Amino acid sequence: MQNLQNVFFQNLEFLEDLRKYSLLSHAAYLNLDCKEILFEDLDQKRLFRALSNNILKKESVSIGKIKPMLAFSLVKNFILKAHINENCNESKMGFRASLFQQKNSKKFILAIAGSDLRPLKFDFYDVWSDFLLLNGKIPEGQFKSLSKFYSLIKQRFKFSKITLVGHSLGGHLAQLFALNYPLEIDSIYTFQAPGIYNLAKKLEIPYKACHIYTLHNMNLRHFKWYNFNFVQKLHSKIGEEILLNLGTRIHHPSVSAKGLNELLKNLKA
Repeated sequence: MQNLQNVFFQNLEFLEDLRKYSLLSHAAYLNLDCKEILFEDLDQKRLFRALSNNILKKESVSIGKIKPMLAFSLVKNFILKAHINENCNESKMGFRASLFQQKNSKKFILAIAGSDLRPLKFDFYDVWSDFLLLNGKIPEGQFKSLSKFYSLIKQRFKFSKITLVGHSLGGHLAQLFALNYPLEIDSIYTFQAPGIYNLAKKLEIPYKACHIYTLHNMNLRHFKWYNFNFVQKLHSKIGEEILLNLGTRIHHPSVSAKGLNELLKNLKA
């Protein structure tokens, strides 16, 4: 046990990054009240309220709020610089994403949302994108929106490279973009995301790629078709794969954030 604990402490900075990026993968589902792409350093109070609001509020996280303490941590460490959602004219097929900048390192992180399958609102576009993904096809409408949004934020903020994070379909889009524009990418972090259909696993990539799976036990044979979390095992990925045994089958970005937050809290106790 002591050796295992030492391994965790040696990788504490990496675990902190994973926790922050898992929070951003949840914040990617943010919905702000705008009809055009929002380019501004969003007021911290407004961002906190939107992250922690009930989903019935106009500005909220569309798949469920972020707990106040975690939302506070996110607002403390990141500035929201740009935002696009399905209500914007530039978004096609339900594309949604937010550009964040880390306050200390000044690093830019693009958080890409996955499927917005809310019980209170049926979203055909996301269902169609998921259908394409399950059948090994590229959700081209969302990918084109991502490429256009990236061009706009690159032109405006003039960063050299960027980190991409995404949950589920968002992680799939992050991988697609990185493979198409590898020299633009510093790193990608995906959470509960499917891979790329017919991908050559020996392909070398010039960026860091980290893929997080969540399990309800360590038996990988439990990825059954009726378990919604099976999408994590669809298709192939390139990069480091990390398994988090969290004791749940839930397919939701909050799962990774909560698990990593608890792990770090226990390590620091």
